[in-house]
Amino acid sequence: NLFPYHLFWWQSPDGSRILTYFPYERYNFTIQPYRFIDILKQFEFNTSLKDMMILFGLGDHGGGPTEEILL
Repeated sequence: NLFPYHLFWWQSPDGSRILTYFPYERYNFTIQPYRFIDILKQFEFNTSLKDMMILFGLGDHGGGPTEEILL
């Protein structure tokens, strides 16, 4: 089951809230430029926001993107 929300306010039983973000793609996903554009358009349509967070990492150690990934 896919969780239907990516950006929302989570509220605890005591009423306090935090802004919560789930990435559009799952872990172990290599994003292609054409796919990124589609994701960004969908995010803007659903939230009216023009900026979104993209998480980069390699493996389970959080290594940054390589030059090959960025090109």
